[in-house]
Amino acid sequence: MPSTYCSVETVATELDCSVSTVRDYVKRGLLPQPCRTGGLVRWKWDAIVAMVDGISSEPEDPIMAAINGT
Repeated sequence: MPSTYCSVETVATELDCSVSTVRDYVKRGLLPQPCRTGGLVRWKWDAIVAMVDGISSEPEDPIMAAINGT
């Protein structure tokens, strides 16, 4: 498991994809926005896991729920 806050390279490695894919997923809302602290851009790993696992703080879209059978 990566550290609590990860660089884009670490996120890409852990998700087995490219850095450009991580950035694309963020733009499309499939991954959370990163945190910016000073000159660093980092993602909170727990937030990534939650989104990948389909857990969100927003209510589930009924159309997607029907598609997913939930």
